[in-house]
Amino acid sequence: MPSHRDWREPRPVALADDASPEALLALAEHLLEHGEERRALGERADRVYREHFTLEHTVTHLPRRMESPHE
Repeated sequence: MPSHRDWREPRPVALADDASPEALLALAEHLLEHGEERRALGERADRVYREHFTLEHTVTHLPRRMESPHE
């Protein structure tokens, strides 16, 4: 993952074109109509969660972050 703040790849979230209700509705409808894309999105989100946000990951990496907080 290029950066912990960069969600473009591996695309674990679906992003609407903007924050308008219409854009959010269009995205939700698109995902409802495209089951395979929706399942792939869920798989990517699950993978990113397991690789970066589980308790085990946090416990493993937190001491390193505390030693060198500017990395």
